[in-house]
Amino acid sequence: MVKKLKQRIQADQNFLYSLFIQGTNTILPLIVYLIYNNKVDSHNAGNVYYYKALLIPVATLVDFGLNIYSSRELAKTENNLVRSKIISETILLKLIIFSVLFLSILIYGLIFQSSILLFLSGFFLLEKLFDLFWYFQGNQEFQKLFFYVFFSKIVLLTFVIIFINNQNYFLLPLLEGMAYAIVGSFFAYHIIKRQKGITFDLNNIIQRAKGTWKLCLSSFMNILSAKSFLLLTGLIVNPSQYLIFDVAEKVLNLAKSIISAYEIMIAPKLYASINKNTFLLTLKKFILLVIIIFLTFQSINFINSDVLELENIFYNSSRVIRILLWSLFPITISMLFGTLFLLAKGKDGKVIFNQIIQISLTLITFGLFLILQSKPNIIEFSLLFVFNQIMITIIIILTNYKIFKNFFN
Repeated sequence: MVKKLKQRIQADQNFLYSLFIQGTNTILPLIVYLIYNNKVDSHNAGNVYYYKALLIPVATLVDFGLNIYSSRELAKTENNLVRSKIISETILLKLIIFSVLFLSILIYGLIFQSSILLFLSGFFLLEKLFDLFWYFQGNQEFQKLFFYVFFSKIVLLTFVIIFINNQNYFLLPLLEGMAYAIVGSFFAYHIIKRQKGITFDLNNIIQRAKGTWKLCLSSFMNILSAKSFLLLTGLIVNPSQYLIFDVAEKVLNLAKSIISAYEIMIAPKLYASINKNTFLLTLKKFILLVIIIFLTFQSINFINSDVLELENIFYNSSRVIRILLWSLFPITISMLFGTLFLLAKGKDGKVIFNQIIQISLTLITFGLFLILQSKPNIIEFSLLFVFNQIMITIIIILTNYKIFKNFFN
């Protein structure tokens, strides 16, 4: 009885910190976003955020699926020597991949004489290099993860306030990368010190890379599918219009972050052991959470735009926000069934297949839309976004129907 009570308290604490983490991960960047947009004109801001969106899928390659793979391995073992090797090999592998990708961006920029924004955007990769999510989640140390995330965002916020203006707007990627490097290196040092140094085997690193390539491809495809619509929209509209859609997507991401808080907390338990009753209970909680979040955000958006009529970037994006929030329902269902469930069952290949379906369907839907509508506006793009998410969810459930049927029978 006492043991169960302690486990319940620990679970509640983990969820609370997960909520803080997701809130910090979304609210503080939103504050940075507001300050940045107040200092920089919409055209320059739109260009910076478009370059960032271009490099976000590339940044996932630095992680190389290790956020999931190493977290899963740490959650399954209590052997200190094994844990030390997992931690050391993960850090070294991420460092190697980061070096290769950053040099590739630098060489590409020099050869093709690309914009300085492309080169500076390469510093976004530092966020993934110093991302210690895998370590804290695997150890279920959500309190430390919260402090890591919080201080990273605070340092970035400070940098933006001090250094950004309309003349040096392009420094944002560099400042963001440096913020994560400063805070991340501090935590990484203490992690290595706690493990009493670095312990690794070159063959193990190679084997780890082989074991994570599917998860890496899955993460890359997941981000690419999530950002593909935004990237395609950026190719059609001007930077100022892109900024309106980008603002709306950030509000959507804020809503999704609350859902992700529960996902972060429940993932290690599902990875360790998944059964029908646990999954159905998780599904019910997800659905209830989505309904509450949807109604809350729609109400806030209505008050801001229709009641108070506050003239800000959210007011300009209010109609787009109102539409995009409907996508919370299909996005949550596809995330739960198409990613979390399949990863818990060890079906990494199926997750990659689902991501390929998402990207392909997005490209087809977008292409057909442009054929039928030669001069689309932002509202039409927003409606298309929701429709595309619904279609993706339906296809994912249909293609994995046999796996779900066998599990629930």
